[in-house]
Amino acid sequence: MSITSQNHFNHLVPKTIGIEGPQNRELPSSSFKDKGNSPPIIKTTMTLKNHIQCLQPVQASKYAKNNVLIRKDLPTTTHVFVRRDTVRRPLEQHYYGPQKVLSRKYKLFTMDICCQKLTVAVDRLKPSYILRDTMQPEDVP
Repeated sequence: MSITSQNHFNHLVPKTIGIEGPQNRELPSSSFKDKGNSPPIIKTTMTLKNHIQCLQPVQASKYAKNNVLIRKDLPTTTHVFVRRDTVRRPLEQHYYGPQKVLSRKYKLFTMDICCQKLTVAVDRLKPSYILRDTMQPEDVP
């Protein structure tokens, strides 16, 4: 059977865009017949309901509880380094300082940063070890 190019084009277009479907595709009717051995719907729903009532919730995990390393020298140090919690450029330092500690609370330190009193959480701090002969006379406790 030879098809001319124009006729061939007209023949393919409906098939490629999905207009023309299968001609008469019949499925075997045996797959849709009731075989009689399926459980009744009421019994199935009651069984499902009983299973769902037996379910118990599971305790959720606590993701926010992180242990923070607090160095033993931190409560007594006079100067600390403060961690930068920003996106850094390449080769930019992780900490800035040393900064002078003005006061301490349980989890908060108040320090002098750029002539301002700022309060910083203890998990962002790292003690600074400064030699006494490099410290200024007003910094010595």
